[in-house]
Amino acid sequence: MKSLRSQIATDFKTLCEAVQKISDQLSSPNLTEYARQLLELKLIAIKVVFDIIDTLKESERLKVLIGICLTNGKCSSDKAESSGFRSIGHMRYARNDLTFILSKTVLDTGIVHLLLQTQSIEEVQEIINWYQSNVLVDDKLLGFIKRYGGV
Repeated sequence: MKSLRSQIATDFKTLCEAVQKISDQLSSPNLTEYARQLLELKLIAIKVVFDIIDTLKESERLKVLIGICLTNGKCSSDKAESSGFRSIGHMRYARNDLTFILSKTVLDTGIVHLLLQTQSIEEVQEIINWYQSNVLVDDKLLGFIKRYGGV
């Protein structure tokens, strides 16, 4: 599970760094109109990812779990207790479950890499559509939010 956890953190960090890189590229006066549209659409797609992650933080428990997953952080007894988990084992179980769900939805490595590497506006639009039609209605993700959203 460790490699999946570190992959989630790496993909999230890559997206964060991509925002700055794309913003820097957009400031170039030598961009073609197509390149500018592509970069702007990539920023929109990344914003969709960040917005989904932000909506997951609806409770303190989810906020703590998301923070741990996105930084490859560790669970602790103090965090478990202050976040309303029964035990550190329960928190670790929830973290592992969330990591798996994120890897298949919001931070799917294949989708993240395609988004950052593609040079096609159509592909970026397909990625945005994929997020909207798959991630926002994913039963496992919605179930997890329902299970851990309350304290």
